[in-house]
Amino acid sequence: MTDSPDTTPRPPTPAGAHRRWLVQVGVLVLVLGAGLSMVSRALFIEPVFDAPDLRLGEPVRTLIIGASHGACAFDPAAFTGPVFGETESVARHGELVFFTRHKLRALLDANPQVTMLIMAFAPIHLAEWQDRELFDGTAASRSHFMNYFMLVDEAGRAELDAWSADYVLASLKYGGGFPLGYMADAVLYLHHLRGTLTPDHYPFFGGYTGLDGSHLKPRLTQAILRKYFERDGEVAGESELALESLWGVLELAKARGLRLVLVNTPVHADFRAGVPESFRVHYDEVVERIRREFPFVLFLDQEALDLPDDQYLDADHLNRAGGQRFSIEMAGRIRRAYERR
Repeated sequence: MTDSPDTTPRPPTPAGAHRRWLVQVGVLVLVLGAGLSMVSRALFIEPVFDAPDLRLGEPVRTLIIGASHGACAFDPAAFTGPVFGETESVARHGELVFFTRHKLRALLDANPQVTMLIMAFAPIHLAEWQDRELFDGTAASRSHFMNYFMLVDEAGRAELDAWSADYVLASLKYGGGFPLGYMADAVLYLHHLRGTLTPDHYPFFGGYTGLDGSHLKPRLTQAILRKYFERDGEVAGESELALESLWGVLELAKARGLRLVLVNTPVHADFRAGVPESFRVHYDEVVERIRREFPFVLFLDQEALDLPDDQYLDADHLNRAGGQRFSIEMAGRIRRAYERR
C-alpha cells in the first residue's frame, strides 16, 4: 500500500508572508501614487502651469530680458516716454540664453503690444559654462529644468537630454503631475485659488534687482573668470547651443517686427583684463555677424565705460547706484537713437 500525498495546506513561512506583504504594499503605493498624480495633474498642474496667464498689461511695451547683467544694470523706471512706453524687467539671475529664448516666446505670445526688447549681451553669454548648467546634472541644472521646463516647446525639448535625471524629473512633474517642489508651488496654487496669480509669481519671471554694496575682491574676480572661461584648468570653449538660442531671440524679434537693443554692460577693468583673447575674437565675430544679418538691432558696447569702483556689485555686475546711473544714460542713448530713425 502506497502512501497518498499530503495535501494538507501548510502555513506560509515567515519569509513568504513577508514577500507577499511587500508586494501588496508596493501595488497599493503604485495605485495610490497614480491616483494622486492624476488628481494633481488635473487640479494643480494644468491650471497653474499648462497655460499660465503671462499678460503684463497693455501699457507694457518694453521688456528687459536676459540674465543677471540686465537684472542689475537696467532699472525699468528709467526707460519711460514715447519710445519705451511702460517697461518691465523679466531678466533673471543665472538665466541661460536657451531659456531666455523660450521664455521670451511665451511672453511675446501673451503680450502682442510689446514693441521693444533690451538685453545684456557679453562674451560670457557664449561660453560653454551654459552647457554645463544644462547637461551636467548639478543642483543648478535641476533648478533650471524645474523652473523653465513648462516654457520649452517641443523643438526645444529635442535639444535637451531626454534621458537625464533632470529631464525625467521635470517630465514627471509637468507631464505626470508628480508633486515635486510642492512647497514652493503651493504658494502658486493658493494664488490661483484666490484669483491673484500674476506672472511675477512664477520662479522664471525675474525682475530688476538693484543691490547695494561692493565686492571687488581679486579672489572673487578670479573665481568668476574661472567659472565663465575655464574648464579643468584650461580655456573653455564656446557654446553652440547658446549661440543658436541667441539667434532664436534675434529671429523672434525680426519676425515680430520688434526693436531689439543689445548692450554689453560695464565690467570692471580687472575683469576685462581676465577675459581670454579667444572669447574676445569669437564675441567680436558674432557681433559683426549680427550687424550684417540683423541690421535692425541696435548694439551698444559699454563694457569699458568708466565707472568708479563703488558702483560695482562685483567685477561684472553693477550695484544699485551704478545701475541707476547707467540706466539713465542708456535710456537717453536709446531714446535719441530711435528718435533719429
